[in-house]
Amino acid sequence: MPIARQRICRQRHRIGRTAGAFHPGSLMPRDQREPAAAYRRLPVEGPKTTGKGIALSVVAGLLMGYFYRFVAASMSADFVHLEPGKRHDVAGMTVTTKLQRHGGDSYGFRFEADGRSVVYSTDSEHKLTDPQETASVVDFFRNADVVIFDAMYSLAEATTVKADWGHSSNVVGVELCQLAGARHLCLFHHEPANDDETVAQVLAETRRLEEITRAGQPMQVTAAYDGMEIEL
Repeated sequence: MPIARQRICRQRHRIGRTAGAFHPGSLMPRDQREPAAAYRRLPVEGPKTTGKGIALSVVAGLLMGYFYRFVAASMSADFVHLEPGKRHDVAGMTVTTKLQRHGGDSYGFRFEADGRSVVYSTDSEHKLTDPQETASVVDFFRNADVVIFDAMYSLAEATTVKADWGHSSNVVGVELCQLAGARHLCLFHHEPANDDETVAQVLAETRRLEEITRAGQPMQVTAAYDGMEIEL
């Protein structure tokens, strides 16, 4: 719908800034023939990681964690603390928030206008181990025209070495969106270490998974890229 599309597109960059950490690695390059600089592989031959470099990285991380509390406190007057599940009227849209599983918390957002709905759920680790939590997420995604979903890791990574890192997998995205009856799953927050070919392979595998597990109407599956626009 033109009106809904215009409103959501106008909010596109604002949504990215509002909904949590906005990572360049979340987007694929517009031109698939030219890999973006963020995805270019490092040369095989080059400086090796040293013990000193690792130590400096660890110290820097600890210092950032320590001083962040003071930065957050100094900005607290400029922020509104969101109440999970509360509906807000913003720029002609109804916006519903959902608290998500991520270090320091994050929020998912459901935007509704003119009978269309878009769910933005990134920087979130969706697990399928708690039936009540899964049902809550499915309700949040229910019948959405588009679900923009954190699919940073493979299922194996998300459930083993990168469990509790605050991100989800393409496999979980397919299952949640199918249960919710969503029409379009847009894979987002790509792993920055993945090049274009890897992201394309993940997309192909996700589409195949959707096809072989489909119980009803086909669900469109895409991968987000820089400058992408979606017609509703």
